[in-house]
Amino acid sequence: MKTQLNIKNMCCGRCIVEVRRIFEQTGLPSLEVNLGEVILEKAITKELQEKLEQNLEKHGFALALSVDEKLAVDIQTLLVTYLNEYLMAKEKALTVSDYLSTQLHKSYKHLSAVFKKVTTITIERYFVRLKVEKAKELLILNEMDIAEIAWLLGFSFSQNFSTHFKRETGKTPREYKNNPVPERIHLQNLIPHNFKQ
Repeated sequence: MKTQLNIKNMCCGRCIVEVRRIFEQTGLPSLEVNLGEVILEKAITKELQEKLEQNLEKHGFALALSVDEKLAVDIQTLLVTYLNEYLMAKEKALTVSDYLSTQLHKSYKHLSAVFKKVTTITIERYFVRLKVEKAKELLILNEMDIAEIAWLLGFSFSQNFSTHFKRETGKTPREYKNNPVPERIHLQNLIPHNFKQ
């Protein structure tokens, strides 16, 4: 009988590779590893689960055990997908709230409440952090101007983008472009409990 485990803090291809490696080292070869979930061939023992939890924690991951934790993992995964597939692809048809509600078949109000309870930050704040980290990457690549980056990331105005960027980094986008400090936080390290609210 297959078992599905939900994993917190996964958000990119490197996370998938790392989590697969952790499961194998724990003695739990996986059938399938996706963002936020691992499917095993059979149920795991309590002893192996404890060992797995320790190994995941060493690398910034964790098992999502409660219904709310699993929903928060789904929200994080979908926000990364939305950023990469909708915003970056210039598809602005759905708002974040509509996208999450449609994908998870729950009201945005409910999703917001659960996410805040589990992670202690709002969906909006987490998504702004995702966009700021993507903006840092684009500023370092130096292939677009600041107004193009702002538009691509779904900010209505460059000034709105600059305000959010400065609040998160302490620098304007132009200042960051000239001196990229603080360093970019790779998405797999962008864990809600590390944010200051």
